[in-house]
Order: sequence, then C-alpha cells, then structure tokens
Amino acid sequence: MGVEINVEDLKRRLQDLFVYYDYRPRRPREIYVTEAISCQRKAWLRIHYNASPPPTSAMIAGKLFHIALQEMFKNDEILKGCQFEVECSYNLPRGWVLRGRADAILNDTIFEFKFTREPFFNEAKDMYYLQTSLYCKMLSKPKGFLIMIDRTRWVVDVITVEPKEQLWNETLQRVTKLIDLLEKKTLPRDESPRFKFECEHCEWKMFCDKEKPKT
Repeated sequence: MGVEINVEDLKRRLQDLFVYYDYRPRRPREIYVTEAISCQRKAWLRIHYNASPPPTSAMIAGKLFHIALQEMFKNDEILKGCQFEVECSYNLPRGWVLRGRADAILNDTIFEFKFTREPFFNEAKDMYYLQTSLYCKMLSKPKGFLIMIDRTRWVVDVITVEPKEQLWNETLQRVTKLIDLLEKKTLPRDESPRFKFECEHCEWKMFCDKEKPKT
C-alpha cells in the first residue's frame, strides 16, 4: 500500500518547493553580484538586515524555467555538455567576498538566461549585460551570451558579452564603498539607483523614501 497523502501537507510542501527550492542562506561578509551592480541603498539594506525579497510569480517562473533548461539541453546538438549553476567568487578587502552563480558554462563561454517580457526593449538589459560581463571576468571566460526570452511571445534575443575591464573596475569601486558603509553601519544617503527602473520594483521603497534626506 502507498503512503496516504494529506492534502494540506501536500499543498504546503509544493508551496515550499516552488518558493524555496535551492534556497541558500547568505554567508557572513558576502555580497552577491546582483547587489554589487544594483542600487547601493537596496544592497545595504538587504545585507545589513540579512533580508531577501519575497518571491514574485515572475521569479518563481524563472526559477522553474532554469531547472527545465538542464533537461532541454541534455541532447541538444549545440548546447549539450553545459555545466549549470556554476558558482564564482572574488575575494574583497577585509574578508568580504563577491559571489555569483552563472546559469551555464560550455567550454569557454558563459550563458546567462533572463526570462523577461520584452527581450528587445527590456530596460534591464544594461544591468543583465553588466552581470554577465562580471561572470566572464570572475570565471576567466573570454565571452558570454546574454539570452533574453520573452515569456509572453517566446521570442529569443541573444547578445554577445565580453569581460570589460572598465566595468569590472567600476564595480569593485562600488563594492569597496558599500563595504565601508556596511562596516560603519551607515546607510548610503546620496546614492541614486544605477538603473531607473529599480525604484519601481524595490521591496524597500516605502522604507527608503522615509530615510532619504530632505531637500
């Protein structure tokens, strides 16, 4: 006889799988690549309070899509042999670590997938390009492909990315400043989001507006 399944237990279990699958707690003195390239106020708040944003439906859908990629690529003529979810890290001052996770690597090429609504006009494209470029630098790969997939129309855009030294140096400068503020427990006061769309979707917007200096 099979094990009897309680409906409520099943619902809770599936909810946890969808939301917390592959969840990894933040390690001490760790800064994610996505935080290094985004608004410093948002990054400071997340790291200082060790908080993660509540998952949205788009985030969960993207997570499921990334899981499916491994099965899709298994026997593909071009993409079979990919390594998935490849971790990378870079040692920062005073014991801090910059850490990221590239979606896939095949030989000397990084693949970063973004499950979006508008691959050709998405306002986050510059941020995604920067993220992919940093992964190339951290993993010593000469190039990457930023693959943007419109989840509404299933249109694919592929953008070639290189590890640009200027982008890397600018990011290290931003991270060093962020570390200084974190260690001083001083919230960034004069930092605007690097990308305009960040405020609209920020989980800290209400708190941030109250803390901004009055002009």
